[in-house]
Amino acid sequence: MNNIYNKTMKKAVNLAIKCARKGGGKPFVPFYFVAIDKKTEDKFYFFIGEGYQSADFLDLEKGKYNLYLPYEPSSGLFLHQLLETINIAKIIIGVDNLEMPGAFEREAKALNFDIIRGVTSNETRQLNEVYIYNFTHKKPYIVLSFGMSLDGKIATKTGDSRYISSPESRVLVHELRDRYDAILVGINTIRVDHPTLTARLKNKTALDPIRVVLDSHLSINLEEPILHLSSATTLIVTLKNSNSAKKQALEQIGVEVIEVEQKDGKVSLEHAMAELYKRRINSIFVEGGSTVHFSFISQQLFNKIYAYISPLIIGGVSAPSAVGGEGFGYLKDAAQLDFISYKRLGKDLVVILSQARKD
Repeated sequence: MNNIYNKTMKKAVNLAIKCARKGGGKPFVPFYFVAIDKKTEDKFYFFIGEGYQSADFLDLEKGKYNLYLPYEPSSGLFLHQLLETINIAKIIIGVDNLEMPGAFEREAKALNFDIIRGVTSNETRQLNEVYIYNFTHKKPYIVLSFGMSLDGKIATKTGDSRYISSPESRVLVHELRDRYDAILVGINTIRVDHPTLTARLKNKTALDPIRVVLDSHLSINLEEPILHLSSATTLIVTLKNSNSAKKQALEQIGVEVIEVEQKDGKVSLEHAMAELYKRRINSIFVEGGSTVHFSFISQQLFNKIYAYISPLIIGGVSAPSAVGGEGFGYLKDAAQLDFISYKRLGKDLVVILSQARKD
C-alpha cells in the first residue's frame, strides 16, 4: 500500500512543479484528490498560501477520495468546506507544516480522518525547497545557471557565443526565470551582452523576475536597455559611497540602488543577499558571468546549479570558461558537488547539481 501512496504523491508533486509560480515567501500548497471507489481521473487543485474557497471544489464528483497534500496546510478549516461536497477517506501528507506543526493534525482528527505522514518526503520537499530554505536559513535560495561546451567554454577566443546551448535549453532557462523571484548578473555581462533579462514563454504569460546587477563602482551606462524596462524592477547593488551622482541619475529613472559593504574591494555577496532578502526576494537565479559564478561558488552561496552541456569542443587558453575568477589553488579546496539529476534536452545534456552533503 505504501508504494501506491508514494507513486501517487510523486504524480501530485510532478504536476504541481509544472504549475508552480513565484510564491512570494509563502508555501506552495497543492491538493490532489484520488477517487478510491470508482475509476475516474485524478483531480488536482493548487494554491499559493492559504486561500481556500469551497467553490474551488464544487466540480468534484460525489464519492470517496484520498487527499494528497505534498505540503501540510497550517489549518484544517478547509476540510469543513470539502465535507459539503465529497467524502475523504485518508489524508496523505509529504512535508509537515513548518510554522504551525500539529494544528492541522488536531482539526483532522476531530473530523475522524486517517492521516499518513512522510510520504516521499524528498520529492515533496523539492516542491517547496525555496520556502523551506527561506524559513530555516532566513536568506535567499540561490540557483546558478550556465551553458557551456563540452570543454567548459562559454564563448570562443573571439567572443562568439551565440548560441552554444540548444533552443530547448534556452526554453528551460526562460522557464526557470519565470520560477524565481530575481535574476542576477554582474556588470561585465551587462557591458558585453546588453541583456534584458526577461522571461519569454510560449503560450504562457511569464512573470518577469526582478533584475539585479552587481556593479561595485556603479559604472553602468545609463542607456543600457535593462534600465528602461517597465515589466519588472531593476536593482543595482554597489559599494557604499561609490558614485553619488550616478546613484541619483539611476534613481531618477526608477532604478533602486542598494549600497553594501565591500569584501576584497568588491560587493560583499553575504551583505548583498541579506539586503535582497529584506526586500522579500526569496529566490535568485544567477546567470553570470564567469567571475560572478566563481564568487558564489567559492563562498558556498548557492543551493543548486543548472549546467547545460553542448556537444562542442571550443578550446583555446583565452576562451572564457563558465566559471572563472581566481580559481581554487588545490583540489582539496575545490567545490564539491552532488548530482541531483540529468537529462537530454535537444542536443544538450542538462545536469542539475547541489553542494555536496557533509556527512
